[in-house]
Amino acid sequence: MNNVGFIHSRLDEAGLNPGQFRVLCHILRRDKCLASVLTISQVCQMHKDTVWRALRVLEARRMINRTRRQGSTTVFTVADPDIWTSEPTGNGGVPENEGHPSLPSRGGGNGGVPTHPEIRGTKVFQNKVFQNKSFQDKRPPTPISIPADPAETPDVVEDDGFEEFWAVYPKKTAKVAARRAFKKIKPCELARIIANIAHRLENDPQWTKDGGAFIPYPATYLNGRRWEDEATPAPAAKKEPKWGTPEHGQWMLEQAIG
Repeated sequence: MNNVGFIHSRLDEAGLNPGQFRVLCHILRRDKCLASVLTISQVCQMHKDTVWRALRVLEARRMINRTRRQGSTTVFTVADPDIWTSEPTGNGGVPENEGHPSLPSRGGGNGGVPTHPEIRGTKVFQNKVFQNKSFQDKRPPTPISIPADPAETPDVVEDDGFEEFWAVYPKKTAKVAARRAFKKIKPCELARIIANIAHRLENDPQWTKDGGAFIPYPATYLNGRRWEDEATPAPAAKKEPKWGTPEHGQWMLEQAIG
């Protein structure tokens, strides 16, 4: 607990904005971050687009490494501080909407005007930006060059948490049907679903007997919203029968077999 508040000077003086700093700390404390962008946004209480932009800036500054896994979530790790690069502005010189397929680019047909709703306190009039009643006619700083990799975009932006569900669900059957069923689930329900699966694997007799033969198909579990069922109580320990009775002998045999 003595080091709970320790932050190295290299991180403190890196010039990150609050969102980038929060995402980097989330990755740093996990060594290898396997969570999806959706899960990171829920844990950090940030919009997933903000998390996406923070990851792009951190990767551009060589502060994190990204490793793609076929059919699963991306792995993020913190890079060696010796290779971190500095940034000229608070957002790393990367425009807030640069490279995001769902947001207009600063260099697009709107005259370079940022139009994303997260840009607060800004009024747009005839392709010019006014803020605090003063005209701002400055071009944005030169962005850090980010290698274009269209193949990576769906992995980061469109991840809805299904792979996390699939990784923990014990019966790997009918994945396509399970994915269709998962699209009906609200993102806020994912954590409750994963917790319910862990509980059932330990306490639900229907899930534990006969090697899990009675575990429902994943699509059936999702369509039936089975995580909302009443919790199955943990099985009570069998009371030891009276010494010297036939039942006691049977009980001791069961205990020995386990």
